[in-house]
Amino acid sequence: MHVNEDTIQTLGKDFLEELNVLLMPYSQPRTFVPGELLWREGDRDGMMVFLMEGHVKIYNLLPEGNTVTYFIFGPGNVFGFMPLLDDEPYPVFAKAVDTVTAKTVTREGLHDAILQDPQLALLLIRLLSRRLREAFQQADVLSSRGVVNKVAMALCSLSEEAPRQGDHSILTLSVPSRDFAGLYGLTPESFSRGITTLVQEGIIHRLGNNAFQILDAARLRQHAVPNMI
Repeated sequence: MHVNEDTIQTLGKDFLEELNVLLMPYSQPRTFVPGELLWREGDRDGMMVFLMEGHVKIYNLLPEGNTVTYFIFGPGNVFGFMPLLDDEPYPVFAKAVDTVTAKTVTREGLHDAILQDPQLALLLIRLLSRRLREAFQQADVLSSRGVVNKVAMALCSLSEEAPRQGDHSILTLSVPSRDFAGLYGLTPESFSRGITTLVQEGIIHRLGNNAFQILDAARLRQHAVPNMI
């Protein structure tokens, strides 16, 4: 839903280390430049990606030419493997947001790895289950929250690991605001309006381009979860 490092925290570092060990004999290092496509919607020759550095946007194109963003994956995330398991084409595009370094595994390599150690299949099922839960959460956000609520939730999603300046957390978007806003069904303009409202209410302070200081974390959480008010 947001820059997708919550999956890492939920499944734990041991999970990722085990996955990495099982895939290591079958993986190859790859680098992608900003804007480069990892695959297109409809592609069948894809790859499983273990992201080491950078961010990858998962999105689709609407008929009128606009994009809808589903996920932005960050370092430590694993993705791209579902079509390699069900032999169906990719339903989305994947594009490097910034410079990306990754370990990649081909369809044949993934099949060989699973045959060699079926434990890998169980790990991937856990990862798919987590991804499905995130999709349900995203559907709830998009269907039931107002603009300010969505913006507050977006900022709260970044706050746990944010550095602090005195008593206040400092939030910095690691991807362009238009992509970050799209994860919550917001246009760049509505995201900006939501930020302005939170600034005017004294909840956050705008530090610069894509950087914010949380002044009142409790009120920000109340906006993120309206029924707490």
